[in-house]
Amino acid sequence: MFQLMVASPVGQMAHALRHVDQAPCFKRELVPILNLNLAAKIAKVHGTKPLIVTTDHVQSKLLYSKVDGGFSEWVDGACSVSCGSGTMLQKRTCSNPEPKFGGRYCQGSFNQTVSCQLDPCPIHGGFSDWHNGPCSVSCGTGSSVQTRDCSNPVPRFGGRSCHGILNQVVPCTLDPCPVHGGFNEWLNGTCSTTCGTGQLIQIRECSNPIPRFGGRNCEGVFTRLIPCEMDPCPVNGGFSDWDNGPCSVSCGAGRMVQTRTCSNPTPQNGGKDCQGESKQIVPCILDQCPVHGRFSEWTNGPCSVSCGKGKMVQTRTCSKPAPQHGGRDCVGATFQISECIRPECPSKLDSFPCLDFGHIYVPQSAFQFIESSRVHFAQTCLNLCLLDPNCRFSTYRRNVCSMFRGSYMRKRNRFVISSDTRNC
Repeated sequence: MFQLMVASPVGQMAHALRHVDQAPCFKRELVPILNLNLAAKIAKVHGTKPLIVTTDHVQSKLLYSKVDGGFSEWVDGACSVSCGSGTMLQKRTCSNPEPKFGGRYCQGSFNQTVSCQLDPCPIHGGFSDWHNGPCSVSCGTGSSVQTRDCSNPVPRFGGRSCHGILNQVVPCTLDPCPVHGGFNEWLNGTCSTTCGTGQLIQIRECSNPIPRFGGRNCEGVFTRLIPCEMDPCPVNGGFSDWDNGPCSVSCGAGRMVQTRTCSNPTPQNGGKDCQGESKQIVPCILDQCPVHGRFSEWTNGPCSVSCGKGKMVQTRTCSKPAPQHGGRDCVGATFQISECIRPECPSKLDSFPCLDFGHIYVPQSAFQFIESSRVHFAQTCLNLCLLDPNCRFSTYRRNVCSMFRGSYMRKRNRFVISSDTRNC
């Protein structure tokens, strides 16, 4: 491998590369292509750095050092206003220098907005607010002089002055002057009665004028009573209290006659007579009458037998009604023994027992037969008992646990205690 010192001039670098390409042994020997002093001088003149080129890079084209890009100076755009303060857009480019030979491009913004200041704009004069002078009166409505000047703002930089009046007379209103109150004439109210002697209320108001704005109120009374005389009043008749007559019974609830008169007061001066009944019949309640006791119905006790004829005890109480208010108690026995009849006791044939196998009633004697016989008897018993409306059974009785078809089972059986069927 050989080393070559080169500098930037394109023609000389190309010339050097051509000599390298023609060297038969460039990989093993040094090839003096350019005078090193010449290369250094050329690099100094062109502002580049000499490069060390090895034989591995000789096949490439011309090689220069990288040049990173740099921004130019900002260039101002037009200001946004024609006078005074505004803004403008500044621009710059990546051309100082431009990036070359793989150098980095400029990093940063290419545009920016900045303030710009031109000659001050003209300021035209403007009037200040009106300033009120003193009012011509101390209360109520008067007049005052208002003044203003050209100071909001003062004209500057060639601006126009104010045009208009600087003084004017305007109304002014202060607190209203006090108005002292005065009484109006007495006004008669309504007499307290429509007939006879009564009283009348007279009123007057402090409204001539009404006191206002701190004026004094009226001094004196606002109401007074005077007598008034009307025609004599009619007196309408009124009923007295009711007077009770005798009750229709000596005990308990009855009826009686009440009477009243038109004497509270008696009608006078054309007054109306009493309106309504002078007699009425109302209920009257005296001490409660005695209630004599009476027996309730007989209540049956349990029968002494479960079938056939037996005995039972019947009871009753003195409660329908019970004796009250001194009434007599019941007379008679409160219990008695009577005959009771239960369903007919089963006969020898009717008491033929059936075992319960899933609601199939099987005669116990059928177990001495073979399986088919047992099923036949069971089905016959079931069908006959279901068709017989008088078929009645005793309660189940549990047998001892025994082996049946390889399993321990406890059989239950019950009896037909009443049936017209004789095959079961």
